[in-house]
Amino acid sequence: SLFTFKWRAFPLSETEYMSKLGYNFIEHRGVNWAVEGIFIYKSMDGGKSFTEKYRVTEKNFAIRGQIIIVRENIYFAGYGVENPRVSVKNGLTVNIYIFESKDNAASFKIIERLKSSDKINLYEPTLFLRNNIVDCYIRGEDGFIYYSSSKINFKGFSAPANTGIYGYPVNVMKLSKDNNLIAYGYRKPPFEIRGVFSDNGNTSNILEKSPEISIAKNCMINNFNPSDMGYPAGIRLSGSRSKIFYYAPVKNKNAVGIYSVTLDY
Repeated sequence: SLFTFKWRAFPLSETEYMSKLGYNFIEHRGVNWAVEGIFIYKSMDGGKSFTEKYRVTEKNFAIRGQIIIVRENIYFAGYGVENPRVSVKNGLTVNIYIFESKDNAASFKIIERLKSSDKINLYEPTLFLRNNIVDCYIRGEDGFIYYSSSKINFKGFSAPANTGIYGYPVNVMKLSKDNNLIAYGYRKPPFEIRGVFSDNGNTSNILEKSPEISIAKNCMINNFNPSDMGYPAGIRLSGSRSKIFYYAPVKNKNAVGIYSVTLDY
């Protein structure tokens, strides 16, 4: 199955018009975001064809992260607001939720809400299954990566804690039996894709145990939307190599493009 989310940015003047069409809005940093909900495109033939999209959550939720399948049940972490009409910048309103499906993604229900930070909003979580532990890496409003974990039942997640890693959003990739890569966009000078190796998922003092590496350098090649780059995702290749994909501005154009780099480890 392929999961996607939909949200769009609209000028403030269009908010009233779009709300009449049934959109829910989150106001954040002077921009109104129309959150349309979490959708699924499902393939039953190995990705050769996909169904039409269908919504599996209410409109005030979004997703940006990996899914996990355990004993034929499907799980993902989403984020949203209790009241989609409230202003994010004026209060701590965004929460992280764990969704579960027991009917092959026909429907989902919320089984867990993570404890919110008492200082900042948290966004764009992603799950990673490690032995009998479920890791949840989360983008913080302050630009840092937060971490929470649970046992294999996906309940009782710990309170999100700051890892000390600046960057977002997060992609976690299994490189070998004992080696994982946490990759993220570093959205300030020198603007690059960075990563940290983690052998056991323990994020306590992680930077002291495994210093950051630069995966892709000089991602900001013009002044177009200078903070808009990152969102890495990777696949394993043969041997000790992986291909990391990310987006960044296109040289001499007011647009962003998809790039890739091969990582040897």
